[in-house]
Amino acid sequence: MFYLCQAWEKMTMAKVKVSSEMYGEAAELFKIASEHTQNESTNLLTLAHSSFCRALEAGTKFETTRNKSMYTKANKHMNAAASYYLKAGFENFSEYTTATQSLFESYVFMDQARRETDPEQQAKYYLMAEKVLQKSADCFAKAKYNEKANQVQRLLRKVKEDKELAISLNEVFHAPVITSSTASFSTLSLSEEKAVGLERFAQMDVLAKLLVQESDATVGQDKTLIIQIVNIGKVPVWLTKIEDIVPMGSQLIRGPDYSSVDNRNLTIKGKQVSPMKIEEIEIVLRPIKKGTLVIKPRITYVNETGRQSFNYPESISLNVSEMVLPGRVATGCSELDNLLLGGIPEHYSVLLMSRSSDERQLLVNKYVETGAKENQPTFYITTNADCVKTLAEAYPSNFYLFLCNPRADAMIKDFLNVFKLNGMENLTNIDIALAKGLSTIDASPDCMKRACVEIVSDVLLLHKAAITQKWLSQLLAELRAKGFTTLAVLNPQMHSQEEVQAILEHFEGEIQICEKETEKGPAQFLRVRKLLNKKYLDAELLLTKEIL
Repeated sequence: MFYLCQAWEKMTMAKVKVSSEMYGEAAELFKIASEHTQNESTNLLTLAHSSFCRALEAGTKFETTRNKSMYTKANKHMNAAASYYLKAGFENFSEYTTATQSLFESYVFMDQARRETDPEQQAKYYLMAEKVLQKSADCFAKAKYNEKANQVQRLLRKVKEDKELAISLNEVFHAPVITSSTASFSTLSLSEEKAVGLERFAQMDVLAKLLVQESDATVGQDKTLIIQIVNIGKVPVWLTKIEDIVPMGSQLIRGPDYSSVDNRNLTIKGKQVSPMKIEEIEIVLRPIKKGTLVIKPRITYVNETGRQSFNYPESISLNVSEMVLPGRVATGCSELDNLLLGGIPEHYSVLLMSRSSDERQLLVNKYVETGAKENQPTFYITTNADCVKTLAEAYPSNFYLFLCNPRADAMIKDFLNVFKLNGMENLTNIDIALAKGLSTIDASPDCMKRACVEIVSDVLLLHKAAITQKWLSQLLAELRAKGFTTLAVLNPQMHSQEEVQAILEHFEGEIQICEKETEKGPAQFLRVRKLLNKKYLDAELLLTKEIL
């Protein structure tokens, strides 16, 4: 606490005196404070403060010196601070950090614009400054720092004015020269000579460029992409479509009002681009899987006669890293863990809603197998042992199989970690077997444990809703109290909608697998539908046996 108080005092003084040295001292004090904290959240928060002060230290030096190395250093520490704030659960602080980072970046672009003598290049730098300033204002507003947002908005208006002036100067510098009308000078006919390259300007022609603030991204982090289109022809054109603008492994969060999404394409409702004018299309993409996203679109446009043409802007790539929030239990399926931002929240109970399928069984197998291999006490309540016989033999000390089947003796050998139950008619027998299993494991709630309850549909068919709800409520409460994270399975096609909803109310989370028609035929899709008070990606995942 002593170091923390000193750090806050030093940071406040640094802000008043605009002192890079004091920001550095505050950063060091926050770092020392983090080494004396016992709580994980507090540790992450103090590390975030330390990184933020380091960023302000470098940023303050950059503002006075315009040294690019200081900007790079500030940017690095801002990224670290934003990540720590997010992991600590302080989303507002993370937004404030991102806003400050964007503000620093705008200074770089404005400085480059002021040094530039070519009006066209100057306009481009002002354009980039405008975009990051808008992001900065939005993030300050989202973080509830409205005065900061207003200050950035005022700066944004000034940048827009400077950009418009640069564009106007560029048009003047590139306007055609007025030729003399004196009759004593003869002119060349088109049959005698042509100006090289000018014929393309007499027809419809556009140039396009993709702009993104930075190429690094994180799963679940929205990225703004700007498609800059310049009509270099002498006739107006109308944009109709941008194909493959949404790469595999991402989803479109926002596009312009005059567009609609068709699979991975953006259909545009006749957006006109006049000759020698610039049109900007801004979209927001959200990566949903780790890896490299390559954005390589094709832009379709037409002239007033309906003649179609295309432009292929240079592709850009996003390097996407995974986001793993603290306190998550990995399911074993990396694609699902991406949607869950690391896995199922610890001690949560989640219901997997799916008809019987190979994909569902593979997902369940991954979940229990991951627990066993990570040496976590893992309970599996099922009616079929075919897929887990080897687990029961290989992990006798931490994998527990509860086999609810009259033919249990014929299905698997006797092991100390295998509990054979003669069906599900007597739920008390299942409870007794679970109690025996619980008595043999580490009872500490801090020890990570997992359970999979695959018999919910069978119990519901046999005992109806009222008894099933009572048994399930007691079971989930007992498992939660013992430190278990639970995945249960329900086939919604076997029950009425009322029964499904009644069961669903007992769970904090819901994952759904459903079948949809695609161009290649029917396919299984997975989506996280609910995760009470926890973050997750609201995106649809094509579920294949390869990713499982």
